[in-house]
Amino acid sequence: MSILRKIYSLDTRSAELFASALAITFGGWLLAPWGTYGTSSTFKYLSVWGPEWMFGLTMLLTGAIQYSGIIFSLIPDKRHWIFRIVGSELGVMVWCVLAISFWLSNPFSTAPIIYTIVVLVCIAVSIKLSIESGKVGHIR
Repeated sequence: MSILRKIYSLDTRSAELFASALAITFGGWLLAPWGTYGTSSTFKYLSVWGPEWMFGLTMLLTGAIQYSGIIFSLIPDKRHWIFRIVGSELGVMVWCVLAISFWLSNPFSTAPIIYTIVVLVCIAVSIKLSIESGKVGHIR
């Protein structure tokens, strides 16, 4: 219960900005014309999930949805929750795929640890936003 209280007390906007910027950058890199999949063994695992352009577009859209949620949260309206929660949950999925790919292909680099931390941040943000929006039970 105390862990949930700590998550609930966090301000998530900086974490959301970081995750969205990272997703947009990574997605843009995969959509670049030079063919990123051929540059690393990690991308061999990603190619199982789909072609380079599809994964790049997914990352780019995930980052855009997260970023849109932050922008919409500046407007006093309840609709921003859907963008922020969906963006965080999409972030969990795409960063988890990326982290698993790095753990399988090159577990001794720093990338698997970094992307696993991004997954954990997206999970914490998703929990926090779900609690704040009333989508789960209240913490007492």
